[in-house]
Amino acid sequence: MIAVIIVIYNENIADIVKKMSNFDYYDYLVIVDNSDCIDYIEMNNKYKSDKKIIYLSKKNNLGLSKAYNFALDYIDREIGFNDNLWIMISDDDTEFSNSYLNNVKNTIQNIDSKIISGIIKDQDGNYLSPTKRYKNIFKTEYVKNCGKYSNIDLINSGCVIKSTIFNSLRYDEDLFLDMVDYKFMYDLSKNYFDDIEIVGGKIIQNFSGTQKSSLRAKKNRFNMYKKDYITYANKTGINKLIARIFLIKKYVFIYIKQFLVKK
Repeated sequence: MIAVIIVIYNENIADIVKKMSNFDYYDYLVIVDNSDCIDYIEMNNKYKSDKKIIYLSKKNNLGLSKAYNFALDYIDREIGFNDNLWIMISDDDTEFSNSYLNNVKNTIQNIDSKIISGIIKDQDGNYLSPTKRYKNIFKTEYVKNCGKYSNIDLINSGCVIKSTIFNSLRYDEDLFLDMVDYKFMYDLSKNYFDDIEIVGGKIIQNFSGTQKSSLRAKKNRFNMYKKDYITYANKTGINKLIARIFLIKKYVFIYIKQFLVKK
């Protein structure tokens, strides 16, 4: 069995349900509504959950890690973590090919793995995830082939995890939005859950909305990222000077990219 968790923010739940109705790979769909716009809250609260599609909301923005844990607590309480139940994290802007979903099903049934993921690219074909984990945070090397790996980091979306892992782990609620998946991978490795099966099939992460945002919006977004990144760096032992240089580099890149977009 697969339970999919999707967190939405100021979106119509009907759009997500319609999109997911095209797939039959999951047994449960748990949608956590992080909306803080009253119009979306009122509209989405009219949705009636059933046995397969569950709508959860606390009528405010919990942040990503708390939203994931909110869904996990519900699944544990109502379904129960067990060896036959897998948790799949999905962003609402990630597209999964049928090939990837079929490979996930086959891996669950035939290979002794507790964590499954795929190779994620953006809409322009650039690699995004997974990446090999190095102490040098400025070094990025993408995993481009299928197989079993350890010491890698993943984008959360598309990751499929045996539910019993969550008996001893949750997402770090000190992180609001960013570095949530990287901190979770760090915690997995510290708890000896570090063998990850990378399977084939196209996965596309769509960033078109963020690419078109204004410089002010990008600066505000950077400030949110900065807060979470500093928390992540402190908890994972990244040198403070190195972390500061990394953030400066990222900040400068925002200006360069905005200038190139205008040209």
